[in-house]
Amino acid sequence: MRAITHAVILALLLPLNGCDFARSQWSQFTAGLREATTAPREIKRGAKPEIIIKGDQITFDGKPLRLRADVKEWIEVLGPNFRIYRGDLIWDEKGLIAILHPQNKSKVRTLSVELNFKQLYEEWDPEYKESGPGKKGVPKEFFKGYLEINGLPIDAQSTIHETNRRAHGELSISCSRGINICSDHARKPGTPLLYFSVDSRKEQSIIYEVQVDAGFD
Repeated sequence: MRAITHAVILALLLPLNGCDFARSQWSQFTAGLREATTAPREIKRGAKPEIIIKGDQITFDGKPLRLRADVKEWIEVLGPNFRIYRGDLIWDEKGLIAILHPQNKSKVRTLSVELNFKQLYEEWDPEYKESGPGKKGVPKEFFKGYLEINGLPIDAQSTIHETNRRAHGELSISCSRGINICSDHARKPGTPLLYFSVDSRKEQSIIYEVQVDAGFD
């Protein structure tokens, strides 16, 4: 009843002079109503390869990828077709990066899943041509398989806002105001840190990269 009353009042305000505020309120109201009455987008399972992250467990097509494990274990699972950039292992065709521990270069600290390419430099920048897909620390291809985190599928179309809406408490992602990195605040003690790379739109941004990080311990 309150929503109907609100809508009627706003509709009456729209024809009046100086109604920018009313239009703004009406736009917010209709956007909220549309979202509340629209089911979240469904992401179906089936794409390969498949990465499942559940608490402190990570699997790639059913095979375990252990954070803090020897990098040789990761090569056995992900294959020998990788290149090394600044000590990290990049699987160009899979869109995956294994970031090694800074104090122990034989151990994997972080798994990075690249869902979208994020151009770090403007076209006029001298480094633009050197920072594209397949160059430096950027994989040649993005991850095209199925990614699931704590039962929640995430793909290249997922935004932070949409992901939180579908999460049902399994993820609670908030974004820093200063940098374009978001993190999960529903993380249970003893589980890896989860980071999500976005752009200046923050919650409305698509997710460019998901990092599963073991920390410095």
